[in-house]
Amino acid sequence: MKSPLYQFITWFVLCTITVGFNSCSDKEPTPEKVCKLLTNGSYQTTYEYDNRYNLIRLSGNGGSITYNYDKKGFLSEEIHSDGKAIKYEYKNGLLSKITYPAGSFDIEAIYEYDAQQQLSKSTHKTTRYTITRNYNNGMPISFFRNENGTITQPFQYDNGRVIRIIQGDRSYQTYDYDSRGRNTLYTKYDNTGKITEYIEYTYQDGLEPLNAIPNNFFKGFPDEIKNISPNGLIKQSTYYKRQANNSFIKESESNYGYVLNRKGYPTVVSQTYSYRNSTGTWVTNNTYKTTYSYFNCEE
Repeated sequence: MKSPLYQFITWFVLCTITVGFNSCSDKEPTPEKVCKLLTNGSYQTTYEYDNRYNLIRLSGNGGSITYNYDKKGFLSEEIHSDGKAIKYEYKNGLLSKITYPAGSFDIEAIYEYDAQQQLSKSTHKTTRYTITRNYNNGMPISFFRNENGTITQPFQYDNGRVIRIIQGDRSYQTYDYDSRGRNTLYTKYDNTGKITEYIEYTYQDGLEPLNAIPNNFFKGFPDEIKNISPNGLIKQSTYYKRQANNSFIKESESNYGYVLNRKGYPTVVSQTYSYRNSTGTWVTNNTYKTTYSYFNCEE
């Protein structure tokens, strides 16, 4: 079983730190270039599409979501199996507003763009905060969060990549990358600047299944809210934690194996998770396999 920390860091690395900088466009994607997930065995999720390659239904263990589109092919509404709906609006071909149903964490999100159609500002009504982004040659260089007049700059960038995130208590985490833009080291510091834990990553060639998640292809959605990760699949992740004597000990390790299709997407992912239990004994779990199938991918 994955540790909560590992699950969070993996999600963050894949979904937040690195973003694909593709231009927003009204053009329909070329069908032969569209590669999307059909099934994700990890969550027993199935994706269904129409003949325009739009996602129309997602179903799984937790229920289903139906997606409706306007005449121009923009996602207008997603309806969950409990009857609640999220509505989407657009301006000049770009997502401008999301309205959430009553009882949601947020009620309304407004999106604004710069002259290059890059997401420059997002305002969240319920939580009352605004995020402002600035770019240089298409790469993010600053990120400001304004919450009730208090402005913070939690993300620090280098060459378009997040290298440091500062928390409210002044603790922070840093990210190191290889020459291909893949996160190789996550390091967490306390508010005195001491390292408390770190995770090392190694990779092999291949494409993340997340890159084929359908919401990456919703027309008019800004790239900054998509889940695009660099080429490369995690081969091993190793988690170390500081002890009372200030030494570091390996607490857990995940090793991955892949069966890839000709396009480079994994059809089978095998994970073996090992960890140090409360008695200090190193325990290795059975290998867990996840299967994926894709739509319009070269098998």
